[in-house]
Amino acid sequence: MSPLRVSIIGAHGKVAKHLVHKLANLPSEFTPVALIRNPAQAEQFKEINVESKLIDLTGPVSDIAAAIKGSDAVVFSAGAAGKPPGPEVIDHQGVVKVLEALKDTGIKRFILVGALKTDNRSAWEGTALHDYYVAKKKADDAIRAAPHVEYTILRPGSLSDGPGGKKVLDLKVDDDVTNEDIRRYTIDRADVAEAAILSLRNKNTIGKVIPLLNGDGVDLKTFIEKF
Repeated sequence: MSPLRVSIIGAHGKVAKHLVHKLANLPSEFTPVALIRNPAQAEQFKEINVESKLIDLTGPVSDIAAAIKGSDAVVFSAGAAGKPPGPEVIDHQGVVKVLEALKDTGIKRFILVGALKTDNRSAWEGTALHDYYVAKKKADDAIRAAPHVEYTILRPGSLSDGPGGKKVLDLKVDDDVTNEDIRRYTIDRADVAEAAILSLRNKNTIGKVIPLLNGDGVDLKTFIEKF
């Protein structure tokens, strides 16, 4: 069987860079393609023998479709990160455009790196992150309503730069996460990337929204395989 060709949108981001490197180290299983906005970012992927392509989430769907064409799966790990053009354009409309591009290209498998508590308005309404979460929720709702997509939505909590390989809380839905959990626990970006790989390997994650926090629970592989 040929390696799974995986296009990573937002490949220069911190979680996505972990993912690209991990996939590149599994050449018999995966072929990563780094989709980036800035051509100056291409050299770092060339150094690890990873193909890169330019993508502009503010551009036409046809250009996005051209960038992902030929992929077996697409991972969306892009975000406005508090910068223009903002979360509505990138985190919401960017996802909507990618969903259209997936339909146009016939690609079904789609993994989104989202955010914990997106469905719980009481956790973010009226806060400084209100606009961010509004965009995230609209994007997640669009994904769940798209009949042509075999999706997995990963919802990490606060992100940290640890080495990964940690256990995760045995959560089933966002509502299992208490405010104390949010204050106490984070999730390593490396573990979010690993969760994306495990999701690509395990079809049981299709149609699932998976909350992610490191903590005294189960190993990540077991958590994803049984989710």
